[in-house]
Amino acid sequence: GRIAFERTQIIDHDTAAASSSENGAVVRIDYSRIGGSYWTLTGYWRGTIASTQSSSAPTTLLDLMNRTYQIGLFYASPKSPWKIGVGRLILPWASSLGAIDGGYVAHKMSKHLTLGTFLGTNPDPTQWNYAPNRQTVGSFVNYETGSYDAAHWSSTAGLAFSRINWRPERQYLFIENNFSIGQTFSIFQTAQADYRDPKLMNGATGAQLSQSFLTVRYRPRKRISFEVSDNYFRGVPTFDTRLIGTGLLDQYLFSGVSGGVRVEPTDNLMVSANFGNSKSNADTSHAVNQGYGVAWKRLPFLDMRLDLRYTSFSSSFGTGSYESAGLTRELSDRLRVQFQAGIQNTKSIYVNDTRARFLNSTIDWQLSRHYFVMGSWLNYRGLSQNYDQISFSLGYRFGK
Repeated sequence: GRIAFERTQIIDHDTAAASSSENGAVVRIDYSRIGGSYWTLTGYWRGTIASTQSSSAPTTLLDLMNRTYQIGLFYASPKSPWKIGVGRLILPWASSLGAIDGGYVAHKMSKHLTLGTFLGTNPDPTQWNYAPNRQTVGSFVNYETGSYDAAHWSSTAGLAFSRINWRPERQYLFIENNFSIGQTFSIFQTAQADYRDPKLMNGATGAQLSQSFLTVRYRPRKRISFEVSDNYFRGVPTFDTRLIGTGLLDQYLFSGVSGGVRVEPTDNLMVSANFGNSKSNADTSHAVNQGYGVAWKRLPFLDMRLDLRYTSFSSSFGTGSYESAGLTRELSDRLRVQFQAGIQNTKSIYVNDTRARFLNSTIDWQLSRHYFVMGSWLNYRGLSQNYDQISFSLGYRFGK
């Protein structure tokens, strides 16, 4: 694992009084079989210990990305039917519900059947219905059979209740199915149906589908794979649109039916493309969604990894596009540098920034076997935010 002390300075170029500084900590750990038991502590955490930032100051792009971390304490023993997880985590049997700050308890009733319950808040800003003050509790049943080397099937169904500031919000059913045949073929499907929630269903009552995902992948050869997806969402999303340019919201940008292909012409090069049509009730014609990606694991002569992305989308919350580029260089076994830049354009009545650009650079230097330093600089320029964020960390590495 690694643990570090971090100092961050935010320089606001619009309002000098909004500039601030923070002291925080970063922890990354993978500690299995703690004390010879079947408990495991694993994940990543980054948080603030002390800050001069006012409560009204806007959240930065790096702070939003840091909220997508996961870390938890887990219990799983081959000698016990019980499984337990506590922390910021994904429910293993229903990943489509997103990360929760809370926990779960599950009991394996038989070889194929598992019953469980979970509760927590919803802290991840990349979720479609993001609300940090939402409390969710639910239960589920999972049926699993087969082998990942051959045919494998996992099916989960459950019921959940949510509140915002302890006021009733949603009652919904959820299902998640995952079927695969080795690495050649797979089907992933999820859905949620709300019950008697006029606020989320435009005044309608009774059960009504609120969101649905279906993805079918086929990999006939090692270097080529095809994908067909059908995404449906009801209502307006509440995820933070500033994250569009980072690629973390790609699963929501394409609504309706879309198809894609991924090709690896060589060991170092991967090319992908996605196309689809999107049409809402207010549109007079279909809008074309398209996305392209290129990744070089090692550029000739430069010894760098390059990732390029372009996406143009039309969804229920607006239209837009983004371009991003990333460079990573391993200067040695001890020194690593990384750069990521992006530009996003979004047109929507729900979005403040119609155009924004960012450049983020990081360095990770292993000074010795146990000590390391990290540094980062984020330059963000948009209509509603205009700032630089500079961070420096000094840390200790332990374990193997």
